[in-house]
Amino acid sequence: MRPPASIADATSEHGDAMLVSSGKSVKYSELLNASILNDLPALKERFRTAAPFPHMVFDGLFSPQLLELVADDFALVGEAQLKKRQSEHEVTYRSRTDVDLPASAQVYFDLVNSKRFVQMLMELTGITGLITDALLKNGGLHESRQGGKFDVHLDFSKHPITELDNRLVLITYLNRDWKESYGGCLELWDAAKGTCEAKVVPEFGRSILFEQSSVSLHGHPHPIQTPDGRVRRSLATYYYTNGLKDDETASRFQTHFVGDVSRKGSGNARSLAKYILPPAVIDGFKWIRRSVDRH
Repeated sequence: MRPPASIADATSEHGDAMLVSSGKSVKYSELLNASILNDLPALKERFRTAAPFPHMVFDGLFSPQLLELVADDFALVGEAQLKKRQSEHEVTYRSRTDVDLPASAQVYFDLVNSKRFVQMLMELTGITGLITDALLKNGGLHESRQGGKFDVHLDFSKHPITELDNRLVLITYLNRDWKESYGGCLELWDAAKGTCEAKVVPEFGRSILFEQSSVSLHGHPHPIQTPDGRVRRSLATYYYTNGLKDDETASRFQTHFVGDVSRKGSGNARSLAKYILPPAVIDGFKWIRRSVDRH
């Protein structure tokens, strides 16, 4: 096994520090393809009007050389560094918050939590006062293996420690030559209609940013089946605010699966859903559950 990526002491001829690993390098000034973000007013309109809820998909937003390093280093992460999450709704692995990330992955997370990047997110989404999470709670390295899935759900509404309100999530995929037939595509569902309105193939270098709300239903509910046993890997980052508006805060709930409100015997979950969600969304949960089950 090759060693993980490390920060080189040397700098380029232009004084630009570099990330180096096994002969591969990337300049820090090239970590982000800023040209994609040149017309933020137009991107803001696209984000705001996207269906079924505000979101945007980017291809090539981050340096492919950086993501190659992250992908290679992710493959070396040991079982002890990952935490398995398994239930009837989810079979996934996530990096533990009490262990160090590979240096290349830490560079990625430092970038997406930087002042420059967060300012861009605020301008793009119209959400002011975004707060980052250095601990990467519920974020970090995500992996789904053969048979793995993540049923349609709402993400947790508040940070588990600070109780700040969860407002945005950014996901970047690391899967070379991924095909839709492998499963594992991220689905965005319309809660009122009970239908999948958008599907994102988790191809290498593709990122999705979407708003967190009581209607931001998403997941990859169809189990992964690849011909060569490859796994689905991604990087996830959450962004928060202290309240939703001046004097408004969100009701607290954990990751909330469609099955929690449609399955018999889940009275507590149904009561919680009725408390935090409008009737149209609850009806949507039921439609989605039936649709997913038919697949």
